[in-house]
Amino acid sequence: MSTTKPKSGQFKIWGLGAAAAIALGGGLFFYNSNQDLSKVDDATLLKGIQAKGDPLREAEEAMRHSLPNTGLATWEISEVLEPIEKQIKQGNWDQAQLQTAKALEILNANEPKWQSQFPAAAKARGSQAIADTRKSLTALQDYLKTKKFVDARLQVTRSEWSLDMVRLALIDDFKVDIPAQYKNLPHLNGGWVMVKVHMVPERNSFIALMDGYNAPITAGNFVDLVNRGFYDGMKIDETERFVEVRFGDPKGDGTSAFTDPATGKPRYIPFEIRPAKSEGNVNLSPVIEQRVRYVQQRYLNDPAKFEEEMTKLYNKYVNQDMKPLVYGKTIEGLSALPFGPAGLFGTVTKKGEPNSGSSQLFISFSDADIVPTGSNLFDGNYATFGYVTQNINGLRALKKDDVIKKIEVLNCTGYEFQNGRDNQYTGTVLMNDEKVGDASTGVDAACLPLPKPKLINGKA
Repeated sequence: MSTTKPKSGQFKIWGLGAAAAIALGGGLFFYNSNQDLSKVDDATLLKGIQAKGDPLREAEEAMRHSLPNTGLATWEISEVLEPIEKQIKQGNWDQAQLQTAKALEILNANEPKWQSQFPAAAKARGSQAIADTRKSLTALQDYLKTKKFVDARLQVTRSEWSLDMVRLALIDDFKVDIPAQYKNLPHLNGGWVMVKVHMVPERNSFIALMDGYNAPITAGNFVDLVNRGFYDGMKIDETERFVEVRFGDPKGDGTSAFTDPATGKPRYIPFEIRPAKSEGNVNLSPVIEQRVRYVQQRYLNDPAKFEEEMTKLYNKYVNQDMKPLVYGKTIEGLSALPFGPAGLFGTVTKKGEPNSGSSQLFISFSDADIVPTGSNLFDGNYATFGYVTQNINGLRALKKDDVIKKIEVLNCTGYEFQNGRDNQYTGTVLMNDEKVGDASTGVDAACLPLPKPKLINGKA
């Protein structure tokens, strides 16, 4: 079997500009306060960035950026929300309130359009998601007004998750683009699927999201096996501290696969990967974020100009179709689900045989602070299909031969969040095995009101 030791980086860029500079994750791009950055080409802008910014650490951001296009408004709201946590840390409460008010303004203005766009099967769910997002943003406003540091930071993340449910409702009728020869295999016709891995002991149990948009066969194969109870009672095959956990080989020695009871033969799935969109491009991402922050700084209080400039950026960089799925071969560059956020799920294959994936998988402990963005050799070379969203510290504590009590698909009717994320990252954790940061200022998604998985040719 191939040796998978993934560690990588991805990033997001924070624009923190004052009148004369935009701060970008430790680097500065200096500009004249009267200069129009729309007249500066991307190559020149990129040269002015002295650092590539903060690594992309949150799994939800990676999955959010890889979704099918849901339109200008959802993108605008996310971009307006993104700097708020940084502003809270800096004590810039007034600006954070302005950003939140702008997010609510965009939400309210676009609700009628969204209501008309929701597919029939998702109308009720979409309406509820809009209401949930409004309620969450209103709560954020209250926390900002009273300067409740921890509550406000947590509420930003909750608001984004609520907005994600709006996105998913808008694309409820998404159809996957898999080749005809693979349509007999279990696959997801889009959607996110949340699973809980119950471990012995239970404190090491964790929750993950599977991506049916960017890995329909790979994620669908896993969900089918979960529904069959295939992993229940299995032991962890292998752990490598700070690198990965592996499980799912029936013999536990890396040589076997799931045997389909309908055929009596091992079931193998094709290598499957979707290249990243522009937002995930190692060169374009900092440029996009810098331009967005510049527009927000200049035009947040000018609705017409703000909309005009954000529309230009959206049409240039974001308004694009997803890149086609690639089968049977690796790709150059980042995939839609990149190494970077810890807790990345990927399929284990035999060396030199990309279509040999079956039931064994790895979960990566990649550290975005150690391996620079875009320099991970594993990106594009492994079929990835989801991320851990809750209790990655429990996952890190697993050892070889620990027992998987059960894996189940969650059927949640509401949201459930658990605090405790900031102590799970950074090179300090990787190099010194120390917990850093304040766990109370991070939030994990433990349950989301997702629809029933759209699993085709698999066990429901």
